[in-house]
Amino acid sequence: MSPNPEIVMELKDDNKFLLIDDTACFDVFLTDNNQVQNRIPFVKTG
Repeated sequence: MSPNPEIVMELKDDNKFLLIDDTACFDVFLTDNNQVQNRIPFVKTG
């Protein structure tokens, strides 16, 4: 495995009238080998 993997996530929503344009609506967590969950902050790049 790469020491700097690129992880791509996509959110699909069927509601055409209420768009999700704010990342405050949800959180992303990664669980390590010890079952410890680490929150991944959203960061703008580019």
